[in-house]
Amino acid sequence: MRKLISLAALLAIAVACVKEPTSLTITPSEVEIEQYSSYKLEATVLPADAEYAGIFWTTTNAEVATVNDNGLVQAFNPGTTVIRASTGGVTGECIVTVKEAFIPVTGVWINYTEYTVIKGESFNLEASVVPELATNKGLSFYSERPEIRCFITKGAFGSPEVKQRTIDSNMRNFFCFGLMKSLPLFSQYGLYDSGGYHMITLPDTATTQERDGTSKATGINQAFMEGYEVLCGLKQMTRISDGADDTYLFLYNDAPHEPMLTLEPDYVPSAEIDNTEYDESHSDRYVLKDGSKIRVGSDRTVIHYHANMASLLRIGEWLDYLKQADVYDNSRIILVSDHGYYLYQSQKLLFPEHKLDYSQYVDAGNYFPLLMVKDFGEHGFRTDDSFMTNADVPCIAFEGLIDNPVNPFTGNPITVDEKYAHDQFIITEHKYWSTSTNNGTCFIASTWAAVSDNIWNRTNWKFIDERTLLKEHSIP
Repeated sequence: MRKLISLAALLAIAVACVKEPTSLTITPSEVEIEQYSSYKLEATVLPADAEYAGIFWTTTNAEVATVNDNGLVQAFNPGTTVIRASTGGVTGECIVTVKEAFIPVTGVWINYTEYTVIKGESFNLEASVVPELATNKGLSFYSERPEIRCFITKGAFGSPEVKQRTIDSNMRNFFCFGLMKSLPLFSQYGLYDSGGYHMITLPDTATTQERDGTSKATGINQAFMEGYEVLCGLKQMTRISDGADDTYLFLYNDAPHEPMLTLEPDYVPSAEIDNTEYDESHSDRYVLKDGSKIRVGSDRTVIHYHANMASLLRIGEWLDYLKQADVYDNSRIILVSDHGYYLYQSQKLLFPEHKLDYSQYVDAGNYFPLLMVKDFGEHGFRTDDSFMTNADVPCIAFEGLIDNPVNPFTGNPITVDEKYAHDQFIITEHKYWSTSTNNGTCFIASTWAAVSDNIWNRTNWKFIDERTLLKEHSIP
């Protein structure tokens, strides 16, 4: 009998030692999170040494947010829900408010990047924002300047196969651009790939040219042809009408940017080229009026010469057409290129004493892109050897037509006063032009040059040879 009483006492003591949970608290008790984001809630059970099987998590509105077994809340739609955690008869709550996330639009998808429509016909445009979850999905079709007629001419005058290839390339690049803009900034440069977006093209005689020296070649550079064919089609694109209203035409063409060897003496494309005889009998064409000679001994210099000649001859044919149509005299015509190139063609503009990391030495001809102007009523040619760049073009274009012109984007006056206010510096190191390198608030240390007045006078050139960081508008 005494043994039985002792056993009962021991059982009573064992039961009394098990601690039940007395409270459960969720931290925080209220939280506001953004749509499509997640948030980890913490559950605290008291007393600390309470024994329980586990915590059971629930949500009162799974369309607003859900919660997993570890208290991780996943937000879906704007609204409010109550997240509860319970165990051993105790419960804690957290009020979760989900606010709408602002997802910026990074691009717009349109089902056509270009479309040829016959007069009287119509077609439908479809568009959607990128990414699909962007907050602002509103779209509107409009013409920013209905009085301006815009056309994509590249590829429009070639064969149907070439035209379709151009359209497909534009569609692909448009998609890649939208994808690139949705990526983190640090990774965008890699996908951009200088505008090629890692496009792989297989060479063939229909799209590339294989050259044998400076006089022979097989095949055609299709990239050159896309621009060249537009120059051949200038007459087809020209519509002449009676009237006194001023008109403005801007044409961008990159045929000279994709050089290739052409068939002399007319500088026309051909799948088979042999200029050997012509080159030998007309070598004097490289001698200028002052007796100096341009250097065209390398493959690179020759193909650039050919591309420029082919382009200028086709433009000249169009200008002859304008003369026949009696609109040449009352037109201001400006031909300008975006940049020059290191071709080492003119001895007068070579500075071998100034070495560069990227190139052999300074070729000042690199900094003088084409600039030709035919003004109203002019017929002949005149030459200006003073320092000019393509940045002078707006002032030339507006002169006598618009009083006190202003840049519509910045509000700044369009003048050339700044050019004469102090020395204008030219960065001579190619590798520092890239914004992937030179992307701070000022230009990084480099080699600089400055020029004024007559560009052919070598004494008008000044150089800062050391890797210098320019801090003011003067040469130390």
